[in-house]
Parts: sequence; structure tokens; C-alpha cells
Amino acid sequence: MKHLVLAAAALLTTVPAAAAPRRPQVTWLTVSMTDHGFRPRLINLRHGARYAIRFVNGSSRGHDFTAPDFFRTAQLDRDSAEKVLDHKIDLDPGEAATIRFTAPQGPGRFPFKSTHLTDAASGLSGYVLIR
Repeated sequence: MKHLVLAAAALLTTVPAAAAPRRPQVTWLTVSMTDHGFRPRLINLRHGARYAIRFVNGSSRGHDFTAPDFFRTAQLDRDSAEKVLDHKIDLDPGEAATIRFTAPQGPGRFPFKSTHLTDAASGLSGYVLIR
């Protein structure tokens, strides 16, 4: 019996425990929408890195963040994909939304803009730059 207990103890100590899966580090950014433009107007991202961007509309009117080419190539998390409709995030005054994604794998420059009527005329736009 003593040998059986020792053998079982030896097995338990030699079987490596499964390592907990490592989650990639997430970099958090905030994009503010105002009546005068986006802040920042240039969003710098590292290709293949994980990000969470909080979009905040601090304005007195609605704005959207429309970036078709970017949203087609970024890998959005499932819950974030539900917030991006027709390649845009549409926010009412005072509203905020967060999307989580993996940046596109290669370098690129992706334009974004607000397509609301008054915003399109006033040039609310910018770029996502992937390095």
C-alpha cells in the first residue's frame, strides 16, 4: 500500500500543470467627438496589436465614426462587431461606446469621418495609421 501511495504522489508531482492561457495586452485609447472635430484626428496603431477604443460624443448633436476600410480589415471582438453597423459607430449627444479589436496585420492609412449632414460639410475627419 505504501508503494501505491508513493507512486501516485510521484505521478502527481511530475505531471505539469497546464499553463493559464496568456491574454494579449490591450491598449486603451479615447476618441472624442465634438462639434469641431475628432480628437485625436490621427490614431496611431501598431499592426496586429490589441486595442480598446472608447468613443465619446461630448457634443450637443449626434456624430458618427465611419471608417469602412478600417472596419473591414480590423478583427473586431464579437460584442464590438454588434456596435459597428454599416462600418460606423453612431452616437447620440452625450453617448459613448467602446470597441475592442486586433489592428490590421499590415501597415496602412485608413480615413475616417462623420457622415452626418452638418459634419460632412464641416470636414469632421481624420486617419487611422497602422505601423
